[in-house]
Amino acid sequence: TNSKQRAAVDSANAKRAAAERAARAWNDVEESVRERPAGSRRQYEQESPEASERRRKRWREMLFEEVFRDHLPLEASLSAAQRAAFIATLETAVQSFVARADSAGGSELALSEEEEALLRLENREVLLDELADVRHRKRLHRERLVRLRDELERTDRRAEIWRKATPGTQGERIEAMRRELDYLDLASRLRERLSDQRLALERIELLIVALEARLDQLPART
Repeated sequence: TNSKQRAAVDSANAKRAAAERAARAWNDVEESVRERPAGSRRQYEQESPEASERRRKRWREMLFEEVFRDHLPLEASLSAAQRAAFIATLETAVQSFVARADSAGGSELALSEEEEALLRLENREVLLDELADVRHRKRLHRERLVRLRDELERTDRRAEIWRKATPGTQGERIEAMRRELDYLDLASRLRERLSDQRLALERIELLIVALEARLDQLPART
């Protein structure tokens, strides 16, 4: 009996020691993680793509649900039973768009005739000056992109504020809806400008790569 009790005590002690070692190891990992810089969300999404894709899909479902609930045309008379079909249709559209974009690659980006002419230059110093100018333009485009993105975020918040306003009279309700529409229209214009700016920045980055490749083809002094 004593030997069985001692064995039971030894086993319990071994389990407790193992649990304490595991807890210390886990605390060390947690402490290490807490002390590291957060890094970007995109970086950690790429490190766990399966979970990230599920997370993004769930967010899309919530956004599609909001569209179905609050933003369909006024004359739409859809039943609750059609909600799932609506969300599934939009998800299919998303996946189809991504597949087409992947297959198209960068077909929408192309250098202009003037830019193509730059790549035929053989004067290295001139090409270096052109490259410096393009890099300067890239910095200016990026600054404008950041400003547009910040202004769009502010405009979206203002539209949301007027959408959630709680007016006390019919006149106040009409005024709130008018102001909401004004900010929504501004946001639409800002989104269009932001899209144009992103495209311009992508084209500039493409030109930078092309100029750098052309310089690599030339001897040190030409």
